[in-house]
Amino acid sequence: MMDKRESDDGDTLKDQNTKRRALFRAGISEVGKPENTSWRNLGSHEPVISGQSDPWGGFGTCLVPTNTPDGATEPRGRDGTRSPRVLTPRERGTPGRASSMKRSRVNEIIREGDAFIRSFGFVLPPFAYWSPEELRDKRPLIGGIVGARLGWDITDYGQGRFDELGLFLFTVRNGSEADLKRGGGMCYAEKIMISRQDQISPMHRHIVKAEDIINRGGGVLALKLFNSDAEGNIDHETDVEVATDGLVRRQKAGDVLRLNPGESVTLMPGDWHAFWGEGGDVLIGEVSTVNNDLTDNIFAEPIGRFSEIEEDEPPLHLLVSDYPTWFA
Repeated sequence: MMDKRESDDGDTLKDQNTKRRALFRAGISEVGKPENTSWRNLGSHEPVISGQSDPWGGFGTCLVPTNTPDGATEPRGRDGTRSPRVLTPRERGTPGRASSMKRSRVNEIIREGDAFIRSFGFVLPPFAYWSPEELRDKRPLIGGIVGARLGWDITDYGQGRFDELGLFLFTVRNGSEADLKRGGGMCYAEKIMISRQDQISPMHRHIVKAEDIINRGGGVLALKLFNSDAEGNIDHETDVEVATDGLVRRQKAGDVLRLNPGESVTLMPGDWHAFWGEGGDVLIGEVSTVNNDLTDNIFAEPIGRFSEIEEDEPPLHLLVSDYPTWFA
C-alpha cells in the first residue's frame, strides 16, 4: 500500500518508509526509571519525563539506553514485547503545529484504503463513491449523511507524517446524541478503519464513547492501555482491566494488548489507548455508542484531530472535514 515514487536520492518512498519503520521499531517502550539501565538524550531537546504531556501517551521518554550501540537493540516493555520507537521533539515536530496533507495524497490513500477493505469482502455504502459534485447536487437528500458526519476521514493529526502518525477511517453509521442522552433510539455508531504497520494512532481517551475495537483481518492490532486518574490524566500506576470478547484481561499500566484477526477489546470512557498495526496493515472495525469526533477526543498531547488539506488537485471524494466548506 505504500507509495513507490522516487525521492531525490534515488530511494523510493517505500524504501524510505521501510528505513523509518526500522528505526521506529528500535526505540523505548516504557516511561519511568528502568533498573540496570543508563540513559542519554537522543538529540538536543529535553526528554519528556513521566507525568509530562507526551503525544505518545507514555510510549517512553525521548532517551535511548547507553548500554546498547545507539539504541540498536530492541528494548522491551514489562510484558517483554516491543513497542514503536518514541521520537524526539525535534523529530516529531512541535506539538500542536499544523502541517498540511496534499489532496493528491489523500486521494491516493482513499484508493488504497478502498482496495484494502474490498480485499476482505467488505464493501462501503453507495454514498462513499459519490463525487463531490454528486453530493452537492443531492444536498437536500443527504442531511443524515452530513449531519452525522458519515464518510471518509483521513487524518495525520496535523503533524504531516501520515505513514508514522495517522489513521484511515470511514464512518458507516452514527446515531443521535439526543437518543443517547434519553437512553433509547439510535444510540450506536460504526466505523471501518485501517491502521498501517507501525502507524501510530496517538494516545487518547473519550468522555462519552464506549467502543469495541475489532481486528477484522490483516496483521496484529497492538494497543497500549492506561487507566485515567481522578483528574482524567494518564494513570501510570494502576493495572488495567478490559474485556476481550467477553473475557476480562488484567495487565500492567502501559503494557501492550495484542489482538489477532477476529479478536476484539471493549474500551470504556476514560480508557487511554494508542494503537498500531504489527506484522502488516490491519483492517479494524469499531462498534460504539454515538460518535462525536469534534468534542469527544481527549489527546495526551494538544495535536489536531483533523488534517489541514493543501488543494493540489480536486478531491476524489469529500472528507467529513470538508463538509462545512462544501455545504456551508
